[in-house]
Amino acid sequence: GVHINARIIREYPLSSTTVSAVGYVGRITSTDLSNLGPNYSASNFIGKLGAEKAFEDLLHGTVGYQQAEVNATGNIVRKLKETPPISGNSIYLTIDSKLEKTAIDALGKVSGAVVAIQPQTGEILALVSNPAYDPNLFVTGISQTDYNRLRNAPSNPLYNRAIRGEYPLASTIKPFLSLV
Repeated sequence: GVHINARIIREYPLSSTTVSAVGYVGRITSTDLSNLGPNYSASNFIGKLGAEKAFEDLLHGTVGYQQAEVNATGNIVRKLKETPPISGNSIYLTIDSKLEKTAIDALGKVSGAVVAIQPQTGEILALVSNPAYDPNLFVTGISQTDYNRLRNAPSNPLYNRAIRGEYPLASTIKPFLSLV
């Protein structure tokens, strides 16, 4: 009388180091579900921020299902129809986690952002917002206490300064202006 149903849960081993670029997955809300197709009917999680959200269509794959005849005790007697799941695609980011760690260490306790781009290719090597937070808190559902702590923190760790921050051009524009 034992049935095993596997499910995949994301784990972010680099925690807050790569959250600005990678983002995280979280539970599908009723609002999310109303905007999604039938391929999400058996899913629990969806990309909420960063690459997880931007590449959700590629990463998600196709949900499988099984129709089975069960007896009165709930045991499967026979399988009537089965459609196997199809894994999503793999993606490879150009983020260098060691460079991101170096940027975080350089920022220390200062709120700010660091974006490192490979000039020859345009690849993003580092996308850091400081302070950051642990995306693992969101995967299976963050507690209200933890969410309130992050949301109400004076340092505003949920704000991605690398993506959303608007900063004056300052000295970085001066060499270009001198060329004009």
